[in-house]
This record gives sequence, C-alpha cells and structure tokens, in this order.
Amino acid sequence: GMSDGSKVLFENLLVMQCEEELLDFYIEKCSSLAVKTKNGEIYLGHNEDWLKEYLNNGMVVVSGRIGKLKFISLTYMGALVGASCSLNSFGLAFTGNSLDFKRFRFGIPRNFSLRAILSTKNLKEAEKIIESKKQSIASNILLVFRNTMMEDIERLWINYDVFHGHKWIVHTNNPLAKSEQNKSNTDEESIKRCERAYEILSKKKSVTIETLKEVLRDHKTGICGHYNKKHPTYGITIASAIIDPKEQWIEVCHSNPCKNKYIRYNLK
Repeated sequence: GMSDGSKVLFENLLVMQCEEELLDFYIEKCSSLAVKTKNGEIYLGHNEDWLKEYLNNGMVVVSGRIGKLKFISLTYMGALVGASCSLNSFGLAFTGNSLDFKRFRFGIPRNFSLRAILSTKNLKEAEKIIESKKQSIASNILLVFRNTMMEDIERLWINYDVFHGHKWIVHTNNPLAKSEQNKSNTDEESIKRCERAYEILSKKKSVTIETLKEVLRDHKTGICGHYNKKHPTYGITIASAIIDPKEQWIEVCHSNPCKNKYIRYNLK
C-alpha cells in the first residue's frame, strides 16, 4: 500500500523499514515512562532521541483507519506506523526503545513487529507478538492499556522479561533485568537517565501529567537531549510525546520539550 501510494519501489521501502537492523550504531537514544496518577489515570510518555539530521524532516504524526481499527502514530517518515509511539481505538498505547545487544539474526524486522502490535486489541495479543522468537534484534516495548494496566517487555536475544508497574515504569536503553546486563549492552549514560527519572518521580507525593512532563524536560542526565559540540555524533531529542489511552489522545512536541509546546491530536 505504501509503495503504490508513494510510487516508491517496494524494495526501497523495505530497506527503510530495516534501518535499525542495517545501521545499528550506538548513540544516546530514547527514554520512556508510564505513570499512574492518584485519580487512576495512566499516561505514557516518550522522548524520541536520534540523529540531529532528523530534527526537521524525520518524523510525522499519522492518523488513519485500517478496517474498524483507528489509530494515531508518531513515526518516522517512510516507516511503517508504530515505529515510535502509537495509540489505537481499543485503548492500547505503546512506545519502543532500542536495546544495544550487538547481535542480529535473520527474522522479522523490528518495525514490522511494532506495526503488528498497533492492530492488537489488548495486552495479551500484544505480548504474543513481542514474545515471539522470530524477531531479528533485541528491543523494548512499554505498553499501557486504557486505565487498567501498564507493563514493560524486554525482547532480548532468546529470552524475554516482563515488568509490571503499580505507580510507574521507566525504561531507557539498557536491560532492566540484572542478569541480562553486561558491559556491551548497559551503558552508564542509559543507567543515569533511568535513575534520574525514578528520582524525580519518587520525590512527588502524587504524580500528575505535569510530573511526567517534568521528567521529559529534565537535563541533569540528558533525558531531554540537546546538541553537544564535544560529542557531535550523540543523538538529540527530535520529538516528545504523551499519550492518554483512555481519553484517546496523543500530544506531540517538536524537538525538545523544555523549549516547545505539546500539540494535542484526538483520535476520532
């Protein structure tokens, strides 16, 4: 469908879907968190960090319908919907984080798995896709279903781990499971971002959507990433998103949330 609509060769679009499999070099990447407020509302937040060249022409908000399914997705231009953050009309919201395992196998590219999750009706259906052993690279998916549950699933090389949160869950770019951590996949920078998010959350008597935004705007460990002249190859925050799966909206901020406003898109 994408090939027919854009008049771009199918083979070229297929390569674009496999960018992370083909060009998996490590840079400072994304931060994700889900929080539950005292009123029982669950929000999903995500900072998309990538190369600065993607800042002004790399991402797009797509809304659409596939059969009876309606969705809104923040995704990379030319990529399948679901590549960054997504919400569907069943009340499922999710976002993905890269894991640096420096290993690859022939299998289903990550973007295709994310697109498949977009069509699922509940967490169980999403889990079956994430837990499949057919995926090509390691990845992490943070999922929220309406106001009922939030969970994080690490799809590692062969194994997978599931983490549930009562008040909140935070994930950056290293495995949460201690048994899976090693020098090649657990960077100190990623650990610091994760710890900083928990530090902010733990100091609050009650968590609100403003608390979530405070985390996404934080600079102490680079959750809100800016261009660094000393390390020009580091990633920067090219977009930030907040999703309410029950009220069915996504707010997207262009570039750094410390400087720019979120714009709300309602699922209709």
